Amino acid sequence: MIGSDAAAHLSAVVPGMAILMEDDERRVFRCAHIEDIDALIRNIARCARVHACMAPTPLFTDGLPDHVSPQSLPDTCAPGHLPLGLVDDGVAVAPFVIDTRTGPLAVVGQHGRGKSALLRWIEQAAPAYGITAVCTDDADELLDPLCMDARAGALRAQLRDPRAFTVFALSSTRRLRIPEHCTRRLILPCGERAVDLADGIPAGLLNTMDGEDMRAPGRAVYIDSGVAQLVQLMAAS
Repeated sequence: MIGSDAAAHLSAVVPGMAILMEDDERRVFRCAHIEDIDALIRNIARCARVHACMAPTPLFTDGLPDHVSPQSLPDTCAPGHLPLGLVDDGVAVAPFVIDTRTGPLAVVGQHGRGKSALLRWIEQAAPAYGITAVCTDDADELLDPLCMDARAGALRAQLRDPRAFTVFALSSTRRLRIPEHCTRRLILPCGERAVDLADGIPAGLLNTMDGEDMRAPGRAVYIDSGVAQLVQLMAAS
């Protein structure tokens, strides 16, 4: 935040030492000891109101919520774009919107992680955004090259059809072939590090996820063109 590691070298034996960056000038100072921090906060807020101070834009927003309400998503999007939840880029949380015209989407996750709920949301929401979506749940066996089920042939045809946004859900990436089936995917982590890494979640991003991320239904990692983002997916109401 100050453009260097100078703060790390402040002596821990002198409590209250700090660095202020203002107009590219760095100043070292020592904070006063406050007996009643709550009273100080109230007084600062009172002074701000008296002087009509505007609240600054926060440096960081809160993390992803456990649930996403439709009210937090845009009512309109660019043509062919569909909101699927919220995305956290490490600084701010914003609507997670994808371009449905750039090919199919795979949703990978075990039972109870929220993939079926996302498919229901897509089926409900797509028409409102002028999008034709074709969703297939439990598609693991249908991607087996030896599967003779009529639904397998239909799914293969859908994956090649640019007229509709094809979304298919899998319990694992074992039969998922990139880029033959799709070039982007949503991975709902299972919590087993080796499995999540094998599914494509980068180690760096996986290291930032805790137990709450692994337990929250709809918490996923979106991977497209080598870029991975942490997202919270919508669920059908």
